[in-house]
Amino acid sequence: MSEWISKEDKMPEQEDPDVTVNVLLYLSPDMLVSGFYSQEDQEWYDFDGDLVDDVTHWMPLPESPL
Repeated sequence: MSEWISKEDKMPEQEDPDVTVNVLLYLSPDMLVSGFYSQEDQEWYDFDGDLVDDVTHWMPLPESPL
């Protein structure tokens, strides 16, 4: 599994602007949320499309077992 990446160091790479890259977000203090980073908006969102403000770190989701 990947290591946590500080949002200060690197953002998720999005090859196609129309396709989001889903990641696991770490929110301060001690909360995990699945979501994505919008390069267009330069904002973090959860899977419901709600803005997330407290992101400190993120990591890629693991590969699907299927």
